[in-house]
Amino acid sequence: MRAQRWLIAVCCFVLMLAFAGTSTAQGTFPERAITIVCMAEPGATTDNLLRGLQNGMQEYLGQKIIIEYRSGAGGSLAAAQVNTSKPDGYTLFAGTGGAIVETPLRTKVPFAPLKLTPISAIASSEHSATVVHPNAPWKTFKELVDYAKANPGRVVMGTSMGTGMHTAMEFVKAQEKIDWVYVPYASTVPARTAAMGGHILVSVSGTDWFPLVESGKLRLLVTHGRARSPQSPDVPNLIELGYNFEAGMPQMILGPPGVPADVVAKLEEAIRKGMATPEYEKAMGPLTPLYRDSKDLGNHLRERWTQYEKLYKQFGLIKEAATQPE
Repeated sequence: MRAQRWLIAVCCFVLMLAFAGTSTAQGTFPERAITIVCMAEPGATTDNLLRGLQNGMQEYLGQKIIIEYRSGAGGSLAAAQVNTSKPDGYTLFAGTGGAIVETPLRTKVPFAPLKLTPISAIASSEHSATVVHPNAPWKTFKELVDYAKANPGRVVMGTSMGTGMHTAMEFVKAQEKIDWVYVPYASTVPARTAAMGGHILVSVSGTDWFPLVESGKLRLLVTHGRARSPQSPDVPNLIELGYNFEAGMPQMILGPPGVPADVVAKLEEAIRKGMATPEYEKAMGPLTPLYRDSKDLGNHLRERWTQYEKLYKQFGLIKEAATQPE
């Protein structure tokens, strides 16, 4: 009996320690700065969003939010870096759905994309666009397509491979049975720069094209959202031109595989606080408001994977997914 009572007492003590440890972990996260690895360059859309979130998140969490930049390979370099980080919530990924779905479908990446821990979607990059050098001979997207039909392989287009806007152009290419040549760039920022400099004439751009179009440094041919862009309502979108495709991509924050649920919940709330600030509202710019919690974002990414895998096979871009999702 004495041995039995001793064993029960030991078990109770161990359980108390376990509950105490869980409570402490929940109560103290975060105890130091959190690093968010951004898939884009400073000044790009994702970076602007993070800077808009930064103050609100820091105030709620009581710790600094550090933004680290790792652009390239359609966002998969940043995602791969976060994938190997400790799953404690102190290292996160920020970028678009293209880094988690489109790029891994076409290119083998060193991580299982859908095993990353969804935290939150924070906006939608809906109104990406196709732009050209101001002296390019095409005034409309139809003129560009007609030229590409008549001159196979002569249209050279700069893009960030594997992104939603690249997929939009693949959709057009497949539907029209035309051939244009892609020049791959780490992101759409250097692709636009190349178009402005006349090194290429056509660029597929993220949503931050408006200032360059307004200043005359680029000409807008078509946008890729569900409706016309409010920044340029006179220019049609792909759907209006007969291409049943919209390239909306979630801007989102993910963690390494296995981030504990209580840490995810704390980060979700911090992001909501950040999104409620004037700084974030200002940073939204041309983006479409969107919030998805961890569960909703995870469901969205799985659905997006299925949709794009089917499209890529239809376009003849892949026979099978280059990367296993999970």
